Amino acid sequence: MSQFSEKCKELIEKNDTNVYRMSKAFDLDWTTLQRMKTGKRLPNEDFILRFCDCLQLSASEKKELLELYKIEQLGENTYYSRQCIRQLFSQLVKAQEMQTEADFSTFQYSNTVLSSSTLSQLYSLLDELFQSDEQIEIFTNLPANNTDFLQQIYNLSKKYKCHLKMTHLFNFTPDSTNSLSNLSVFCQIELIHTLTSITYHPYYTYTHANTSELYSLLFPYYLITKDRLILFSADFCTHIDIHSKTTIHSYNNYFLSILKQARPLMQENITDHKKGQNLTSPKKNELILLGHYSAIKTLIKDNITYNVFQNEKTEQSNTHSVLILHQDHVHTPAHDQLIFPDNMIIAIDKKLTILLIKINTNNISIQSIQESSIYDSFHDFIIDMSQI
Repeated sequence: MSQFSEKCKELIEKNDTNVYRMSKAFDLDWTTLQRMKTGKRLPNEDFILRFCDCLQLSASEKKELLELYKIEQLGENTYYSRQCIRQLFSQLVKAQEMQTEADFSTFQYSNTVLSSSTLSQLYSLLDELFQSDEQIEIFTNLPANNTDFLQQIYNLSKKYKCHLKMTHLFNFTPDSTNSLSNLSVFCQIELIHTLTSITYHPYYTYTHANTSELYSLLFPYYLITKDRLILFSADFCTHIDIHSKTTIHSYNNYFLSILKQARPLMQENITDHKKGQNLTSPKKNELILLGHYSAIKTLIKDNITYNVFQNEKTEQSNTHSVLILHQDHVHTPAHDQLIFPDNMIIAIDKKLTILLIKINTNNISIQSIQESSIYDSFHDFIIDMSQI
């Protein structure tokens, strides 16, 4: 039985009734109700809402049941991937407009846990590095799905104004049915990239190996600086702090050699507004755009004759709206459906490329992401929002 059907069974029993009595008392189809309870078939949403009303569920109980229904309907990976993308947009808006700190714990979908002693040692080193007046460079292969590590990087970047360059090599799963871990890593990296001044270069490789398979390896994780090398055991319960320049130099060279076999997660270009206007015009029919009306209009101006820009009345009604544009079709999600940064546009093409376009005061920043599982997640999210 699924979590949804288990919850239905629990609610029925909690209300001291059964399928037969509910069917008779509330004119609910007995077969549908029985199959829902036993997990043999998922009913439509209207039936679920009637079920909630019949049992007079509280708002929190109803919300929980509908969430479990969506998870059962979509699958955990798809449901939580959509939630993950929503969290990214929400975090960006809150950090930029409300001046709140980003919270990486919201992306704990697949979190590698570091021991308290390891975290303490790592935080001490990072704090020391961030206080330096010099240009600091870090090479590391620490798991990118560790939210504590990336949260600390973010917090220290806000606390200190240092010149930090970090090259981060990590593993992605090639399993498209379990791509949520890849997406959650990307969302955290995007927060670092957008909300801090760190020069952050993320690289990835695919691996089928899991954490348990690394336990036989001696200290497979490391963090390298100019003067220090910290090695971490696979379970992160033990670490070694090395100051030997010869050893550090060897690790540094080896890191650079394996980096050549990895792929950059994102590539960024900066262009001025005038050049940016031509970014989307050549192949508009191959693009789906998501963004605030004003941002999209700033980017494309008159180069794309989308219908929304041809009607003055439509323009006035959409000035402060989030739009999804595709082949001259315009969809406007309800205001409570999506919180989205007003200076960002997401463009998705048919070549497995996502463009994260940010309209800044003096320029346009364009990030290109070509990792397939992240592309699929964003494509699914936008299609779901627009019902194209």
